[in-house]
Amino acid sequence: MSISRTRLSASLAVLAVIVLAATQFFKTSADTAIGASLLSATLPGDVVGGADASAIDQFSWASFVAINWPTNGSVIGQGGDGVAVWQSWKSDTDILVPQGQVPIPFRQPSPIPAACTQVAPPGTRILTHDTKMGQLGNFNTPGNGPLIDQNGEYVRFEILVNEPMYDFIVSNTLYSKAGQAAYNPGGVVAFPAGTVNGAPGAVMLKVAWKIMGPGDNPKRFHTAMAYLYNPAQSPACQLKQVGMVGMHISHKTANAPQWVWSTFEHADNVPVAGSAGGGPFSFSDGAAAHRSTGCDGTGCNIVPAGKWDPNSGVKTPVQVARLVDFTATAKTQNTAFAAALLAVDPSSVFANYRLVGTQFPSDVTNQNNPAGVPLPPFLSNATMETFLQGETPNVSSSCANCHYQATMSDGRLSDFSYILARVAMQ
Repeated sequence: MSISRTRLSASLAVLAVIVLAATQFFKTSADTAIGASLLSATLPGDVVGGADASAIDQFSWASFVAINWPTNGSVIGQGGDGVAVWQSWKSDTDILVPQGQVPIPFRQPSPIPAACTQVAPPGTRILTHDTKMGQLGNFNTPGNGPLIDQNGEYVRFEILVNEPMYDFIVSNTLYSKAGQAAYNPGGVVAFPAGTVNGAPGAVMLKVAWKIMGPGDNPKRFHTAMAYLYNPAQSPACQLKQVGMVGMHISHKTANAPQWVWSTFEHADNVPVAGSAGGGPFSFSDGAAAHRSTGCDGTGCNIVPAGKWDPNSGVKTPVQVARLVDFTATAKTQNTAFAAALLAVDPSSVFANYRLVGTQFPSDVTNQNNPAGVPLPPFLSNATMETFLQGETPNVSSSCANCHYQATMSDGRLSDFSYILARVAMQ
């Protein structure tokens, strides 16, 4: 993607205004801030109570930048792509060990499955999920199904947690049924919360990856090598280059006990329904019938029919259109942060990512709405809630309204995380 000098100058002007306002809403670090820009390696802990939508979206972008900061000591996007901070976080598969054994220490590398014999570089991902909820067939719920790109390849997913959340789970033995039964009898889980002037609390990630194939330009994506591990399939493990196409970031904070829900996508993912032009897209052929207003369920966003199997099943691409466009404040922040990233490196891959929106609790003490009356009421990522987009109550995707129902294996509330319910499957 290229930006003309005129557009870049305008973007930098917007950036300058936003930078002046940003400091009052979340902490930044002088030793990692890049000049007067918004880019910092410091993960913010919280948003000041009463912050408006613009400040909340700044928090989302600051979080995306911080967790995608390179581990090699350079600046995000400078000199090309690299291994990001979040890539050392622990996955749900590290927590959900068979028979409920003690999970490995947070800083210990995750074990490589025996079936994955190909030699791979450091930082290689181990991708076991072919839907955002886990393995295909494990969750036969409405709106769940594989996302298949224009090359006929299945999108792969991973779920990760940061060190405070991981250590809380391990220290309280919440990784086993017995440990959950013994935890806080009669009570519920309460993960650590970040504060404005303190350290971050619990953070969860969901990441969507597409296999780099014909027509893809890896230089436009944050990429990694990955073992695609599906033990019930053949071959059970393949080593492929993948590119990040989606990311959910969920923060537990003092001012947002129902969590802050931020979601990002790659700019090349999908067209907006009713729009024209653009492309090529990773998840649409761009045809008018697949992006028209009202195409949902007829010309676009249709759950694939047939056998769901990345190796031997249906390979027909899913034609996806975005039903709800990015929020207005997200668009403003996208312009500002893209300008900041391009100022560091004109070829920064992270300038190709967009904040779709941020869901934030507007009334944290509302007794009639345990999700905290989230605003906006609906939020979806085209790579993760592909078949649940829209603005229909009790049908369309809403991060907080979905996750407040999460429980442990014994049915007690698990503080918006579904990970703890899945020990029942081990």
